Amino acid sequence: MANKNNKIVKALLCITGYLISCLDRCVKYITKNAYIQVAITGKNFCPSAWNGFLLAIANVVKFGVTHSIGCIFMS
Repeated sequence: MANKNNKIVKALLCITGYLISCLDRCVKYITKNAYIQVAITGKNFCPSAWNGFLLAIANVVKFGVTHSIGCIFMS
């Protein structure tokens, strides 16, 4: 077993934690958009997730501006 006081091990654990956190946020975002698409279109979850993902990619600037404005008003 690796020594937890090793700087390389600490760096790898930190990087791994960050990547898992990013993956978690992406999955939550895609899931939220998928449920919205399911409610709108009535399709199954996976096709709705794909459609929601494509919608977000096609309108990334609009989503970013809307999210920023929403955060301003919510705080």
